[in-house]
Amino acid sequence: VALSLYNSMTMMRSDNQQPKATLRPPPHYQNSPVIVVGISGASRSGKTRLAQAIQSQAQSENIATRIIGQDEFWTASVALPQQQQSETSNENISYSQEHYDCTDWDGLLNEFQQELQEFRASCTAVGSVGILVAEGFQIFYHEPLRHFMNLMFHLDLDRETCVNRRSDYEDCHNSNPANRVYCETVLWPQHVQYEREIVQPLLLQQTTQQIQESPIIRLLRQPSSPISNIVDEWLPKIMQDVKAVPIWQFHNDYVKLSNNYQAWLDERGTWHGNKHQQQPVVLVSTGSYSPVHRQHVRVFEEAMSRMEAQGFRVLAGFLSPTHDDYVGSKLGRAGGHISSRHRYEMIQLATQHSSWVGAHSWEMGCEEGFVDFGDVLMELRQQIHEWLGNDSVQVRYLCGMDHAIKCGLLDTHFGASLGTVVLARPGSGPKQKTRHLTPQMRNNSNNNRVLVFEDEALLNAESAAASSTQVRDMILQNPTKRIPWLNPEVERYLRANAKTIGGIYSMLSLTAES
Repeated sequence: VALSLYNSMTMMRSDNQQPKATLRPPPHYQNSPVIVVGISGASRSGKTRLAQAIQSQAQSENIATRIIGQDEFWTASVALPQQQQSETSNENISYSQEHYDCTDWDGLLNEFQQELQEFRASCTAVGSVGILVAEGFQIFYHEPLRHFMNLMFHLDLDRETCVNRRSDYEDCHNSNPANRVYCETVLWPQHVQYEREIVQPLLLQQTTQQIQESPIIRLLRQPSSPISNIVDEWLPKIMQDVKAVPIWQFHNDYVKLSNNYQAWLDERGTWHGNKHQQQPVVLVSTGSYSPVHRQHVRVFEEAMSRMEAQGFRVLAGFLSPTHDDYVGSKLGRAGGHISSRHRYEMIQLATQHSSWVGAHSWEMGCEEGFVDFGDVLMELRQQIHEWLGNDSVQVRYLCGMDHAIKCGLLDTHFGASLGTVVLARPGSGPKQKTRHLTPQMRNNSNNNRVLVFEDEALLNAESAAASSTQVRDMILQNPTKRIPWLNPEVERYLRANAKTIGGIYSMLSLTAES
C-alpha cells in the first residue's frame, strides 16, 4: 500500500485502555492552505466526538474547520460469505454493515475533493489556514483519499470495550446499536482485518522508508474512562501536532503567490491573440538583508517591469534571508549581524504594500544550517511547484551582474540549469562582463534560461550607493540621523528593537532626526 512521502501517520492503540502513539514528523509543505486530518478507528472509539472537539477548539482560535464523515456515504449491507453465515445461523445474521463495499468510496472522494477545493479557495481569499477533518472507521482504506491527508490518527479499543459500547442499546450516543453476537462475529473481525490490511502496512512502510527522521514514539496512558475523557486526553496533543505542520508558516509566505496565481488562472479564459503565451514566473533572491533596504525591493520591481514587457507574468518575488550561521560569521565580529527572525520581520514590513513581493522563511530556518543560493532556489522551486500543483511555473534566481559573474551564472550550463535573471548597470564595469552574453541572451525571449536586463536606475548615484553596508556605516557615523535608504516602517522597527537586536544597532535612538 503506497503512502505519500509527505504524509505523517499517528497510531493510537488502546489495549486495555492503554493507548500508544507513533508520530511521524509532519510534511515539509503541501499544495494547500488547508491541513487535512484523517481520523480512523474502531466502532465507538470516539472518532466523531474527537473530530467535533477539534472543530470546536479550532474555531475558538478563529481557525475555520470542516468535517466530512465516512458514515455519510454508507450505502447498503453486504451479504456474509456462506461459511460465516453458518457460524452465526443461530442469531440469523447473514449480512455485514462493516465491509469495505458498504461505503461509496468514489462518492466520498468526489465530495471530499469538492469540499477541499472550495475550502482552499475561501481560505486563500481571506489569507487564513483551515483544517478539514475526514473521519471514519475505515477512512484510510481508500488510497486516493488518503493521499490528501497531512496527519493521520488511528484510534483503537480492545475487543471487549468495543463490543460493549456498540451493543449498548441504552447509550444515547450510540446511534446504531448492534446485536452483541453481530459485534463479536462480524464487526470486530472486520476491524481486525482493516488494521491488518491497511493500518499496519502504513505504519510499517512509513517506519522503513527512512525519508525523514526516525519515527517519534509516544506512550500516552489513560485509565478506563468514557469517550469524553479520551477527547480531553488527546485533543491538546492533536492540536499541537496540527499546528506543527509547516503549512502555517509557508502559507503566510505564499499568500501573495496564491492570490496572483489564481488571478492568472482566472484571466486565461478571457485572453485573445498572443497573450495566452504569457509564461508565469516566480523570482527568488537571497542575501543577508542586514538590514533590508529600498534597493532590495526596487530590483524586484525593475525586473518585473522588464520581464513582463518580454512576455512573462511575474506571480511573486521572494527575498530569502540567509541562515544565521553564515550571516553571524560574516558580520558578527563587526556587530552588523541581525538575527533571522528580525530580518524576516523587516522584509515583511518593507514589502507589506506590495501585492507580489515578500519574505520566504525556509532558508533561514533550515536545520542543516547555511544553504548555498543554488540549493535554496532548487528547494523553493520544488515547494512552489508542490504548493501550486503546477511545475510549468518558472522559478528563477534574481541577482546583479557582479554576483552573476562571481558565481558563474552567465555560464550557459550552470546559469541555465538554475534559471537566472540578471540586472546590470548600463555601460558600467569592464568589457569582459558583456562578453559573456550570447546573442540569444540579449534577445531575452521567455524561453531563455539566462536573462540579462540593463537597469537604468543604477545610473543614479544615490540608488547605486544603497547597500546594507552603507546603512551600517551610517549608523556608526550618526545613530540619531534618519536613514533615507530604509523603508520608514523598517527603520521604526530597527530602532524600536535596537536593544534586542544588539551589536551596532544598540546605538540607535528610538526616534530619528531629519
